[in-house]
Amino acid sequence: MIALLEEVMQADTADDPTNDQNYALRVSRKSIAQTQHPECNRQFELIEDFRKQFEGADAPILSLDTKKKELIYGLYEPVPNLGTIIIGLSADTPEFSVDCLDTWIRQRGWAADPRMKEILLLCDSGGSNGYRPRFWKYGLYQTIARGHGLTVRVCHYPPGASKWNPVEHRLFNFIS
Repeated sequence: MIALLEEVMQADTADDPTNDQNYALRVSRKSIAQTQHPECNRQFELIEDFRKQFEGADAPILSLDTKKKELIYGLYEPVPNLGTIIIGLSADTPEFSVDCLDTWIRQRGWAADPRMKEILLLCDSGGSNGYRPRFWKYGLYQTIARGHGLTVRVCHYPPGASKWNPVEHRLFNFIS
């Protein structure tokens, strides 16, 4: 059944129908991101220091991220300027991230450097390879560190700074 509601509206009483039902008119506003953390620049400096250290030692550096909608996992190597794309069929989970990294190590990492001892991972602060997911950390330990005998160093970009992750503009830029 459809009820017909007729009410005379005047310019100065436009919000009256909502007041009768205890509703209030609101304007939708975009929330403003939090102010920059005071240690944000220091975090970028630390990432740059680790990158220089790993470059000097000819150790692999990988920038990692996922395109959520397409479930495309990108692994970008800044020093040789090479990218690897892995397409998933399930969901973006920490387990998927670890599996993608494991695949890269088995198919590309050992072929490029059979004497590889350590690896630097550059990641966003959120998502499946963020600093919070426990399975990401556990998977890195079990599958990568213990499984391949590698020392794993992970650097996370500050919240809201994922655009500075090299995989975003050096790899995903061409497939989005």
